[in-house]
Amino acid sequence: MGGTQPEWGVPISQVDVPRTWLDFTLTPPESPGHTWHRTDAGGAEQPVPVLADIAYLLGLEDDSFYRDVTDHDSAQELRHLFDLTIGPPDENSRVLTAAMVGAQADLLASAPQPLMPRAEFFDLIHGILRRHLR
Repeated sequence: MGGTQPEWGVPISQVDVPRTWLDFTLTPPESPGHTWHRTDAGGAEQPVPVLADIAYLLGLEDDSFYRDVTDHDSAQELRHLFDLTIGPPDENSRVLTAAMVGAQADLLASAPQPLMPRAEFFDLIHGILRRHLR
């Protein structure tokens, strides 16, 4: 045990994991047509209770990061605290984002009968990201 397997890359830090978890927790509810809430008998929206499970599956070993996140407001508060520690995007983050968008556009355009050309998939992905990650 220990060490990493080269094909898996470098492990994500335990500080980056909760930030990623918060992206799963908050971004969908803040997006139009989100699916992370359900309506209770009284008509109020409630978070889907799988969010702690997602944190665990992402590999967040220390539940102190997420055990007090019980609703949208507490998740936003934790995200705000993490955001205070993150610098602005740099060249590395721009290269990574461009590579991820390009890989997704390539994959979608490589289907046997793609719905549109790669350039249009690229534009579509950028539009979705701009809309959901304001």
